[in-house]
Amino acid sequence: MESIKRIPFKKLIMKILNILRHFFSNRGFSFSAILCLALIVLITQCVLEYGPSWKESNRISKQISLFKDYWEKEGAQKFQSVGLAPTEELYQEELNEYLKKYNEKTPTLVPDKRVQEMKQEFQKWWETGGSRSFAVKNIVPDQRLYKKEEAKLLKSYTDTKNVYRIRLNTQAPEPSQVFLHWLLFPNIWMFLIQFASLLFIAKLTEERFGKWINLGLLFLATILGAVLLLILSGTSFFANNTSFYTGFMIGVALLLGSICQNKNGFISEKKVIVFASLLLFLNLLITWLTCSQIYVAAIILSLVFFVGGSFLGKYMPLPKKSKKEIEKEKRLQKAKEPKQNFQEVRKKKTRAMLDEGFSCAMRGDFALAGKFLTDAMHALLLESDVDSETLNDIAKKITNPSLYIEVTNTQWQEWGTSAYQKKHYEAALLLLEKSLISEKDEKMARKALFTIGEIRVSQNLNPEEGIKRLQKVLELNDSDIFALQAKKLLQKFSNHSP
Repeated sequence: MESIKRIPFKKLIMKILNILRHFFSNRGFSFSAILCLALIVLITQCVLEYGPSWKESNRISKQISLFKDYWEKEGAQKFQSVGLAPTEELYQEELNEYLKKYNEKTPTLVPDKRVQEMKQEFQKWWETGGSRSFAVKNIVPDQRLYKKEEAKLLKSYTDTKNVYRIRLNTQAPEPSQVFLHWLLFPNIWMFLIQFASLLFIAKLTEERFGKWINLGLLFLATILGAVLLLILSGTSFFANNTSFYTGFMIGVALLLGSICQNKNGFISEKKVIVFASLLLFLNLLITWLTCSQIYVAAIILSLVFFVGGSFLGKYMPLPKKSKKEIEKEKRLQKAKEPKQNFQEVRKKKTRAMLDEGFSCAMRGDFALAGKFLTDAMHALLLESDVDSETLNDIAKKITNPSLYIEVTNTQWQEWGTSAYQKKHYEAALLLLEKSLISEKDEKMARKALFTIGEIRVSQNLNPEEGIKRLQKVLELNDSDIFALQAKKLLQKFSNHSP
């Protein structure tokens, strides 16, 4: 029973895998690579950005559960003992007070919140005597020193957190951040719009640049964009900004621009160009509405890279196609072409052989004519929808005494029998009569005579001649199966004749 139940499930899994394989194979390598990249980024984002928040939430839930147990066992009774009713309102007040004290004693697990807490703690320490510790050492505790010491304290914490090793810190960047900042995104909306853009253009950019150059351009533009962003952040307009930069925004802009230009052998449809421009606009709009000031510089760079992508699309040479890709294109092109009807193709070939056979006969090349006409007759009698008029016409030509082709009597008889079975009676008579001209085998001759007689009598095609043929069958031998059948036909005809 278990094996019977497992079979449908296995079939379902295999069917799903086949559908997925077909889906990805039709969309190219870049599409699959970008989907994998999106999965990696999503996992990184969940672990580094949201993981601490989930841990924090679980920790608070655990404390609430502990306080609830305490309240039910001891807390409520203590208030009752002093004459206070343990109401829900009182429970909430005590719970909030408990959580406040717990949070004050226990540092948060969320890195960004912890950084803010550390800033407040440092400011409090500085104002309550920390600055004097520097004055004692003859160091002026000015604002510059305050910022320097605060940064040193924060760095001792952020260096232990992977999220700060990945985010691009525009004020104090590290080399690893330039190469890894794309592993995180500022928010879910930026993640969705940027990867939606990449998936939309994946196949087009792969056709335009090739799968490796396509992905290489994405990462090169992303890293170069990060370097230029650091340069911009050093200008007076962005100097006071201390936010982080993450994502593929600049690399996406470059690829979107690259498909907006035509190149010999690569044509971008108007709707593709419009949609690519719309995706860029949505990228910039969401960035403007949801991100901090440093992303204004990213918007400026995105526009520059979009224009740069257009130049790449126009002037960069097309990739050379591999043998495998050329063969695949040919197969796809062949699949798109309308399929020819096999029967129609075979009919045309048969008619061509007949024409060639009769032409060879007219030229006196009877050996070649015989080959063509023999093959053609075989093919013609295999056709299911050949009409009697066509077959009769060809039978008249091929049995003409002036056509000197070498065909055995057995072959003539076989063709005649086949025509009879397909109910082409006139053609059958011509072919069977031809088989009798030089037939020396009595058995074969009687078979042809019987079939001719049967056709003529049963189909009323000169039945008198048919009777003669049947009588000839009896004359040669009146004791076998042919003789028995001939007698029945003659008797049947005599009964119906006037």
